[in-house]
Amino acid sequence: MCMISMYHAHISNDLQQHVLEHFRQPNSMIRLLICTIAFGTGVEIGDVKRVIHWGKVQSLLVFWQ
Repeated sequence: MCMISMYHAHISNDLQQHVLEHFRQPNSMIRLLICTIAFGTGVEIGDVKRVIHWGKVQSLLVFWQ
């Protein structure tokens, strides 16, 4: 397992689940997750320290979701 992973709509469902499963664990090796707005939907992980938004979004509603 590497320390950096990615999550976006175009990776397989199996890989999405794998990344989510490992990122949620307190002892996860994943320290940096690079993702699109697809990641934020329904994900609740309490120990995330920083979220950085890069670039502008299509609308405020897209950002809010």
